[in-house]
Formats: sequence, structure tokens, C-alpha cells
Amino acid sequence: DAACVRRIVTLARARTKRAVIAKLSPVLPDVAGIAEAAAEAGADGITVVNTMPGRLWHADGTPRLGQGQGGVSGPALLPVGVLATAKVVERTGLPVIGVGGVRNADDVRQYLRAGATLVGIGTASMVDPRIPERIVHARGSAAHGVLAGLVDADAALATELASGALRGVGRYDLIIELAANRPASDIDSRTLNVLRLGAHQL
Repeated sequence: DAACVRRIVTLARARTKRAVIAKLSPVLPDVAGIAEAAAEAGADGITVVNTMPGRLWHADGTPRLGQGQGGVSGPALLPVGVLATAKVVERTGLPVIGVGGVRNADDVRQYLRAGATLVGIGTASMVDPRIPERIVHARGSAAHGVLAGLVDADAALATELASGALRGVGRYDLIIELAANRPASDIDSRTLNVLRLGAHQL
């Protein structure tokens, strides 16, 4: 609930000067309202969305997941994530990292049209570790807005993939300009903090 989010973000904000980014679930009844609570508590940005809960069985009736249920990721999350991104951007005005269901450049464009500052690639990059690079190449000169390879599941893998996708860039300001589609000097300080956090993954 909002009170819980405020408490967690407030504690995190008090312990660091680095960017604090709250990641929110797609099953929240009011994801924009919870994002607003996070913003009021000092969050610098919001990531949407996390996985959705799901359950499947084998033919013999045993659960396909060890705990019986788990998080659903992949293509099914794309419209959910895009909608959540649009709602959070409209309500809070904070930088938003759009995550969920991204497989190609068209999917990236959906998040950017919804107002995402950055776009994360999760499940697809586990199937094809070169997909961040492929998406950047597919967009060509329109590749701005993508900081490819920020994978939810594994920070080390995220770093490896992002480094592969943007090998040779090297400088944070160039990465930030790619992500934001404008000079770093033109970006407000709060957004710049979020972008620097993403660039630091490289």
C-alpha cells in the first residue's frame, strides 16, 4: 500500500545520495497513485512493471513451478507495462524506466511513446543475449532512448549485456545522450541522476 511504499522509499532516501528508483508491480490497483507516494517520499524515478503472478500445471496435475506459482514475464507484459508507464509519467512527471515484454525496436517505441525515459530488456535477453545490440542496430539513427541490457534478473548479466550492446561508447555523457536523445547539459538534475545510474551499469 501507499504507506508501506512511503516508508521504504523514505528509509532508502535517508541512506544514500544516489538515485532511488522504485519498481512497481503491474497488479497494483492504482499504480500511478503508488508511484506518486514513492515520489513524495523522495524517489528519483520509477520502474514499471514487475512480473504478474501466474500458475500452470503439468499434464499429470503437478505444478510446473517448484513453488506452485510464480511471476509471468515476456510478451504478455508489453501492453501492461506501456499502460503503467503512461499512467505514471502523467501522474508524477518523474523519469520512468519502462520494462516488460520488450523483444524488438517496435516494442521499445511503444514505451518511448508512453513517455519512458529508459527502456529495459529482461526475458528476451535471456533467450537471446545479443538482442539489446540487435534492437539498437534495428533502430539505427533512431536508437536514442534505449539503454539496452538493463536486465531485471541479474545485475552482472545486465552489465555484460549492456557493455556488449554499447561497446566502445565508454563515456557516461555519451551514454546519457543516447538514452535521453538530447545533450546531457540540457537534462534536469533529477532525470540526470537516473540516467547516470543506468550509465553506471556499463
